[in-house]
Amino acid sequence: MLSKVQALERVHSLLGKALVLFVVNALIPPLALLVSARLNLIYRILWPTVIYEVACIASLLAFYMAREALAEYSFRPALKFMTIAGSLGLITGLVAGGVLVLKARSILRRAVASKV
Repeated sequence: MLSKVQALERVHSLLGKALVLFVVNALIPPLALLVSARLNLIYRILWPTVIYEVACIASLLAFYMAREALAEYSFRPALKFMTIAGSLGLITGLVAGGVLVLKARSILRRAVASKV
């Protein structure tokens, strides 16, 4: 029982670190648009930036849903949302955010699967 509690604490810790990376990366596209507007380059990067921001918001939404499911001790939905957030996070979480979420997912999966 104690090892499962420690695993959940470790998962929460990893997700807290990953959240910072996800939020910082979600702020990059608006800042890029502000800079490009000053340089009159906004029409060249507008659509790629908007698409990237939508992907960032989708990954943040999946991340939030995973944390909410984890807070309710719904482990199966948490694992599914962590898979989505981790996969998107490899692109939209400065790579390290996605790796942290996938690492937290593997720790949670092992804790749920253990019989102790």
